[in-house]
Amino acid sequence: MDGRFSWTHRWRSRRQGLRSRHRALDLRAGGGEARLSYAAAFDRSDGPAPPPPDALRDRSLLEALLRITWPLEAARRAEHLIATFGSIEALLDAHPDEQMPHCGDWRTVSLLQAVRAVALETRRARLTAGPVLSDSHALIDYLSIAMARDHAEHLRVLCLDSDNCLLAEEIVGIGTVQEVALHPREIIRPALRVNATALILVHNHPSGSAEPSKADILATQRLAAAAGLLGIAVHDHVIIARSSWRSFRALGLIK
Repeated sequence: MDGRFSWTHRWRSRRQGLRSRHRALDLRAGGGEARLSYAAAFDRSDGPAPPPPDALRDRSLLEALLRITWPLEAARRAEHLIATFGSIEALLDAHPDEQMPHCGDWRTVSLLQAVRAVALETRRARLTAGPVLSDSHALIDYLSIAMARDHAEHLRVLCLDSDNCLLAEEIVGIGTVQEVALHPREIIRPALRVNATALILVHNHPSGSAEPSKADILATQRLAAAAGLLGIAVHDHVIIARSSWRSFRALGLIK
């Protein structure tokens, strides 16, 4: 017994910005088997291009999070926040004063700050699980979350023991958008306090470029010489920018 059934359905979807969508559903039965074929054609000539996959992922994650504070408006607010900040990463890294006009209330801002704090602590826990120098990805992940979007330069010192495990870290200086100036003794002091045998210097470049300046290079060489007199090695100096980073050791600027 042979039979064929075909069905064509057209409709208009304003929400997706589609002019028309055609679906054809063919069901054929024969030889004791049934086969189902499905075809869809889309005409986007009068609608916006679909968002990229990363934006869809970020919007979905943010929508799930915002259901805590805005259960009935989570989808709309998530779409607005991703459109405004570009990504969930940029949103979480934004200052609370920048988040507030778009979040609607301080409950949501507090929620976003809590999520960022958890993400930062998770990265730090991974960093402290073993020798810092053995996992450069963990180091850069942590430093990027902690420093990449600061609006002023921060100088951070990571103090290491003889096994290169993290003993302590400290922000020893906060400067302007372009520089932070400190005497070597102020930078070395945290290492002396915890009897560290080595340290890693980290500072951010709010300007967006991670390339070291001549002043960065000279200051690092001066500091390495001073620390060496006290038996403290400077393993590296890392510069963190918004979307890139540089290692003095990888560049051959520290031996």
